[in-house]
Amino acid sequence: MTNTINNPNLDKAVGALLGTACGDALGWPNERVNPVNSTKNAPIVTSLDFKSWSRRSGGLSCPYEENIDAGCYSDTTQLILCVARAILSGEGWAQRLVSVELPFWTIYERSGDKSTIKAIASWKRQIAPWASSRKATDIKKYFYSWGNGVTMRILPHAIFGVDNSNFSTIANNIIYDGIATHGHPRALISGLAYGYAVWTSLLRSHPPKTKEILEDLLDNANKWALDFDFFNLPQQWIDNARKFFDLNKLWKITIEEMLDLLNVSHKGLENTSANENNILDDLGCFNYKFTNSSLVTVAGVLYLASKYSSEPLEGLTKATYLLGSDTGTIGAMTGALLGIVNGKTWLQNHAKFVQDYNYLNKIASNLILKSSSTKYTDLGEISDDYLQNWSNNLAKININDACLLPDGRNAKLTSIETYNAKDYRINLKCYKLLSEDEQLIYAKSMLFS
Repeated sequence: MTNTINNPNLDKAVGALLGTACGDALGWPNERVNPVNSTKNAPIVTSLDFKSWSRRSGGLSCPYEENIDAGCYSDTTQLILCVARAILSGEGWAQRLVSVELPFWTIYERSGDKSTIKAIASWKRQIAPWASSRKATDIKKYFYSWGNGVTMRILPHAIFGVDNSNFSTIANNIIYDGIATHGHPRALISGLAYGYAVWTSLLRSHPPKTKEILEDLLDNANKWALDFDFFNLPQQWIDNARKFFDLNKLWKITIEEMLDLLNVSHKGLENTSANENNILDDLGCFNYKFTNSSLVTVAGVLYLASKYSSEPLEGLTKATYLLGSDTGTIGAMTGALLGIVNGKTWLQNHAKFVQDYNYLNKIASNLILKSSSTKYTDLGEISDDYLQNWSNNLAKININDACLLPDGRNAKLTSIETYNAKDYRINLKCYKLLSEDEQLIYAKSMLFS
């Protein structure tokens, strides 16, 4: 087993996970805030100090104000931890991801992507989201989902595979992870590009030059922009994808899209006098039609992480204050790369106040050691009915009582918060649980009176 003392990979892994969570927690309050009219929206974080805030949750059917504690992260970090736990479960990681980790996540998700949640709803019924048994409209929505839901969560694959001699196994795992929730090549190829950037940054023994990360991606596209035929995907996935688009052609077009955007980022770095907001605007980071495009997000993240690799605190502040963009995801992904380049100390004392500081350190260590330190009770696959019953039963336990989480971890209830839903018949509560391995879970329960 690897010795973690002075292990440079561990230092980078911890830096990446802490950078992710801090960027997520800082950027989340600013997500898609209108820069022209920002005072009427969520509070703006202009420094690396975490602040408590509130957000409108529940959608149109059950709107309510949700209080967010200072330093709390959103779905990006949550999903990274889901993937990490799945990977650490062993060779059957992909099955655990779709049958345990992702279904349970829907109970405690915070600002989760609609495409991801809809795909998971299908997995809860033991049906793949590309399966022919689903409604044709739902299958089409799956194959046209190209948001950030894949790219934001693939970090653990690169960390776990840091000792791999090449990128191919990591690439295959990223694709299999990705198709669990998203079917469009944009969502998948952006994951490959970001995954390769993360993996090569982990391998690099020296601080990267300003353009090195992007140049590595552009010069070695053949190592990550792999042909569709490289991946041994389920035949039904292939057949149904081809009902909506020419898969091989679109795959190649999407690779060209990604490369074009990476070239824009690279040229932006070459022009040292260029206004960075203009570069990011050229990429589409502020265009509402493209802010949720994973290709745009990756290009923007790589531009920021490259430009600020030697000034990480300034870079993280910039990434989490890009008003009009997806600041939570961009902040988290930029923070991960800045953390890999600068190690675990670059955030100074700020990181100690982010949600789950100790747990993030443990997960980083487990990924490097390729061994989980958490004990699980095997509960098998999680159905929708099981999750609903578990959620309803939270009302029967008291503060400090122990309980078993649907993913098999032990936990205890630390506090309960009641929300005032618009519909008076709805009893909506948030149960704050602390797992035995020190992750906070904000589980919501909705009962009709």
